Amino acid sequence: MEQEIIHDIFFSYRHGNSSGDARALHERLKNLYEISFDVENIYSGELPDILYKRIDECTDFIIFVAKDTFDRTLNSLDDKDDWVRIELAYALKCNKNVIPIKVRIDDFPRNLPPDIAQICHKSGPKYDDYYFDAFVEKLRNYFLKSKAKPTYDFEEYIPVEKRKVKNAAEYRETILQSFSPIDLLR
Repeated sequence: MEQEIIHDIFFSYRHGNSSGDARALHERLKNLYEISFDVENIYSGELPDILYKRIDECTDFIIFVAKDTFDRTLNSLDDKDDWVRIELAYALKCNKNVIPIKVRIDDFPRNLPPDIAQICHKSGPKYDDYYFDAFVEKLRNYFLKSKAKPTYDFEEYIPVEKRKVKNAAEYRETILQSFSPIDLLR
């Protein structure tokens, strides 16, 4: 039997227009937070029920908004398969911390349906793949309410004068050199 995961963050995006950006952010954050990303780890059950449960349990709801994210929403009379709209409307209804990430756009489309129009009043960092590290830190420090999982930083064991390293191998070697031989045998 698989252990049930409680998700911190729910990612919502339209396939195609911001998939790569969503995957890049997921890769960066997946070791710090439990993220419900796409249909990853959905093994059985009805998809709508599972998605609603994950939105219910999460603290943060990130939606990637690109140029054509809401095209289906604005141009279709039938919204039963518009998962971006369904997920967003539910997150707004549940008063989740909704964080829109604008991907290569400046504004939301006008005339969004009433169930999702509140997105226009939410703020989030603008996606920046050129300054990706700065974008991620801004997201983590100013927008996410979820608490990151503890990470283990060995830098505290490295003498201050040796903390600046150029690559992972040098970093590992610096850590090993900072311990006495007896510490390494323990």
